[in-house]
Amino acid sequence: YQELEKLDIPRFQDAARLCRELGVWANVEIKPAQAHQRATGEAVAGMASELWRGAPLQPVLSSFSSVALEAARAAAPDLPRGLLVDEVPADWLGRLRALDCVALHCNQQHLGERGARAIKEAGYGLLCWTVNDPVAARRLLGWGVDCVVTDALGLIGPDFK
Repeated sequence: YQELEKLDIPRFQDAARLCRELGVWANVEIKPAQAHQRATGEAVAGMASELWRGAPLQPVLSSFSSVALEAARAAAPDLPRGLLVDEVPADWLGRLRALDCVALHCNQQHLGERGARAIKEAGYGLLCWTVNDPVAARRLLGWGVDCVVTDALGLIGPDFK
């Protein structure tokens, strides 16, 4: 723990400033505690709205919590939202519409080509996590996936195709 005390851990505003300076898109995941979903959604959306005010590239607010996304929509209606799911639910389209989401973010292990193509054909963005295998990344991108989240930046970096 003493080693961690010496680290300069960036704050949300530091990360936002760097994303803006570099022109990098940000996926801001709202991770609320169970009893604080609404308050967390409002707080994160309010901060993101302020930190990215006037930026040409706005962040996407994402969450597994529908309550947090509803609160984020109320607090910052102009910021796009993405619904996070482990497995793509049968009612994915209704859920995206109900929350005014622009994208579905799912676990790549539970996504098939047919599902990916249906999501894209419906006009939604599609993000998959966590993709650390270049072969899997190419397959997903070939299905129309817009973005992969990876821990393997050396293998799947900004210029990956």
